[in-house]
Amino acid sequence: MVNKKEKILAIQFQYLGDVIFLLPALKALKLKFPKAELHVLVASEMKVLLDHVNFIDKIWTAPRIRGEINFFAQLPLLFALRKESFARAVDFGGNDRGAIYTLLSGAQIRLGMINKPNNILHKLCYTQKIAVSNLSNVYIQKNLDLLGLWNVDTSFKAIPKVNFDRSYLIEAKKIFKDNDIVCHIATSQPKKEWPIYRWLELNKLLKKIKI
Repeated sequence: MVNKKEKILAIQFQYLGDVIFLLPALKALKLKFPKAELHVLVASEMKVLLDHVNFIDKIWTAPRIRGEINFFAQLPLLFALRKESFARAVDFGGNDRGAIYTLLSGAQIRLGMINKPNNILHKLCYTQKIAVSNLSNVYIQKNLDLLGLWNVDTSFKAIPKVNFDRSYLIEAKKIFKDNDIVCHIATSQPKKEWPIYRWLELNKLLKKIKI
């Protein structure tokens, strides 16, 4: 059982879907360590996905520009993280950015995954590590498998659910009709966006469905 003052930092510097698929693991982590404060560090544009998740105690953000890491600009954030005196930190992203932040967080126990056997950087940043090949290929389960090193229940079942600001419900009902369907490109990488003709095909298929 952890001490009431202990804090855990979860890091995920990947994209929109990766943050959503992280939610079951965060819930399982909170259930395993109920007296610990759960902090999460994500890219700035991902904060809105977690703002109304009630089992997260604090959200930290950092700007993310693909291929660029300006740690000098991040010094205030890094100093603030170290002041938290995290007992544990876990990097769910498996990239260099997440590994370095895990190390610089100052956490005593640092957990992460090794994507390549010769990845020296990751081996230095983590005190506990596991090869990606030993984790599930399914994103939700992979995150849970990683936490298995902390004896978190890897069979935990939960559906990712993004909570929202319910103050917008009244306004939304004024804008949308009962039968309206809202679609989102669901990606933070332009190269992964669907082209317009695919959306037209989807629209035609949906019109054929009888509800």
